[in-house]
Amino acid sequence: MSNSNLNTKQIGDAGEYFALALFGFHGLPAIKAPDNWPDYDLLVRLPDGSLMKVSVKTSRESGTQPELVWGDTDEADFLVYVVIPAQQGDQPEAWVFPVPVISALASRSDKTGQRWISLKKIRRLPELAGWRNHWRAPLTHGAANQAPDA
Repeated sequence: MSNSNLNTKQIGDAGEYFALALFGFHGLPAIKAPDNWPDYDLLVRLPDGSLMKVSVKTSRESGTQPELVWGDTDEADFLVYVVIPAQQGDQPEAWVFPVPVISALASRSDKTGQRWISLKKIRRLPELAGWRNHWRAPLTHGAANQAPDA
């Protein structure tokens, strides 16, 4: 089955489980919140016992560049953006952003209360490159507005 046969709910669920697994593989146990939980999708446990709230957004790459879109009032500490490749068999791309970092670079609508940034811009901006596959970001950066170590 190609990913083009999956509906948006299935794509979203796959992105959440992808992030859940990668956090675990990087030493940060995580659990999935119930479906339709407000503000976040995962809770990531840090070694000191504190929890980070993580919102996961997933989109398919296609002929048009997808955008990362999220609610301006979401109370997540981190935003994981997973992009499912157009070519079946290719690995997904993922970024783990502290919300203040990505929010500072995104466009904002006062009318809808949403923020957005294009995948093209995410790939192009050098200040975002270090967040790609940075699954230990909650451990090393908390919710602080700072760039990952080189």
